[in-house]
This record gives sequence, structure tokens and C-alpha cells, in this order.
Amino acid sequence: MRLGGLFVYPIKGCAGVALDRGRLGPYGLDHDRHWMVVDEADRVGLTQRTVPALARVRPRLEAQGSVVLTADGADPLPVARPARADTRATVWGWETPVGDGGPEAAAWLSSFIGRPCRLVAVSEGYHRPVNPQRDRRGRQVGFADGYPLLLCTESSLAELNRLAGEPVPMDRFRPNLVVTGATAPWVEDGWTHVQVGPAAFDVAKRCGRCTVPQVDQRTGIRHREPARVLAAHRRDADGQSYFGINLIHVDVGGELEVGAEVRAAAPTTS
Repeated sequence: MRLGGLFVYPIKGCAGVALDRGRLGPYGLDHDRHWMVVDEADRVGLTQRTVPALARVRPRLEAQGSVVLTADGADPLPVARPARADTRATVWGWETPVGDGGPEAAAWLSSFIGRPCRLVAVSEGYHRPVNPQRDRRGRQVGFADGYPLLLCTESSLAELNRLAGEPVPMDRFRPNLVVTGATAPWVEDGWTHVQVGPAAFDVAKRCGRCTVPQVDQRTGIRHREPARVLAAHRRDADGQSYFGINLIHVDVGGELEVGAEVRAAAPTTS
């Protein structure tokens, strides 16, 4: 197996950036979901679940973690990453100190998505631990839903699309790591550890899917698939549909590169 794709999503809920290589930092891949759009009033993070238009915001990475906001029909806007936390925001019920991206970014995004919002960033003072019931390493996570990285395999997508009424591209699932050459679809469900080149990962759990994969990542328009096919073929007794696996990185500083060998371990059976 090989690493066929490597992606970061600088702003939670917005478009991804494809990389040839990346580094693992304290929160997962450097620059991955280090920014987040929040409701102006309650400072709760916004996602494509409720604001699918976020998919049409295409951030461009700049030095020191700064970004340039771009979107069709809007002028680009550079936004410097704040060095220190000066406000607070909530992501999935966890409130943490964050840095505010400033009034120009707030006005740009509010105009584009059609509701008052602010842009915030992981800054000095930020704190959000990974669920300790799934993590034995005491890792932190940025603004990702719950775990530092998401891995999907091309073989599982191919099988899903074989079953689907309307094939979907991989970007609907917003993975960080895309693996090619897996021996069979859904084989990743049984993995407990993954090695990508020199970088090692623990598997936290399978990834339960919400409504985001229904959003076309180019247009921001919501579709029926893959919700229908996931419900028909990948729903468990808990009522949750699954696609991909959540990872926790073993070491900070590891390097990932597209084309690297991928090895996986599963529990042995007697």
C-alpha cells in the first residue's frame, strides 16, 4: 500500500489543500484545521453541516500559518495568524482560548456566507485534548471534530461508488490521508496501528459520518449521496454509518510524503 494523497484543511469546514509532503505537529498535520469560522454571537464553530457554503471558501496557506481567503466572486484577503489567544470559542462542546483573525476577515466571511461570524485560530493558550478514552498519549487536537487525522482508502471508495446511485469523489469525505493499494474494501475497519513511511499512528476508531459528505466540495450544494448508500451498506446497530478511520499520531515531528509505503496492523486471531 502507498500514500496516494495528503491533505490539510486550514480552516475547519472550508476547502482542502493537497500537499506533496507534510509534518506532524502537536495537533496533527501542520496547518490542518488551525482556523475556524465561529458564530459571532455565541462563538460556536460553524461547519458544512449547517453552512455548506463554507466549502466554496478556498484558503491559501502562507508563511507562519497565515492564510489568504479566496472564493469565486470575492477579492482575496490575507489574514495574519494571531500569536496569542485574546478571545474564546467552542468546538463540539469544548470551550478554549483562541486568537481572533480581526474585523476584515470577519466582514469578508460574514458577507460571503450570509451570517455574522468571526475567524479564529489556534494560538498560544489554546487547549483541547483528544478524548482520553481513545488516546493513551495525551495528545491535543486542533479544530478537527475529535481526532488529529482521518484516513480513507481508495478501495473502500471504489466499492461505495459501485453500490451508489451517484458516485462521489474522495473529497466529500475530507480525509487527511488517502491510501492506495489496499487489498480489499473496508479492510481498514480492522486496523489498530498504521505506519506511513517513518510516521506511526494509533487507530482511535472508525469514523462515523454526518451530513458533510453530501456537500459538493466545489459548489457547496447538498446531494442525497453518499448518505443513502452509507445507510444501506455501512450502518451499524448503533445507527451510525461509517467510512474511514480516525488516527492519533505517535510522535510529533514525523514527516509524511505522497508515495510513502503504508503498513497496517490488525489484531491477531488464534
